[in-house]
Amino acid sequence: MTNEQIEERVKAFVAAQNANDLDALVSAYSPDGTRVMGASVTRGREALRRTYERVWKALTNRTMTVHRLTVAAPRAVIEYTEHATHAASVETAFGEIPASQKEFDIHGCGVMDFDEQGIRELRVYSDALFQMLALSNSHRAATSR
Repeated sequence: MTNEQIEERVKAFVAAQNANDLDALVSAYSPDGTRVMGASVTRGREALRRTYERVWKALTNRTMTVHRLTVAAPRAVIEYTEHATHAASVETAFGEIPASQKEFDIHGCGVMDFDEQGIRELRVYSDALFQMLALSNSHRAATSR
């Protein structure tokens, strides 16, 4: 793949995120594509679909803004901010984080490796979990008063 082809695929991935188009998002991955976020590894389109469904249920009104995109085939790196509303509870390794209905920003970086079929691997580095835990703590403090 050329740098230009990869850039177009990244733009399509972001557009699918912002349009809540789960089919387009999942099809941006290779059939055995992988998403790695911390210790969480999701492999294959059906598992990716379940993961994104769960995340999108919890985080609504999402808008992803890419601040920087660097492409050096077969890799792309995006620096982004994602604005979201914490609309539903989320189960994490630290326990369930109850919905807070608060808006917040996730700051992150995605490292995407591509093959001819799409994203072979996406490694996500973000402050999302810390943001969610902070929302949970502020929710608990507000409800304990």
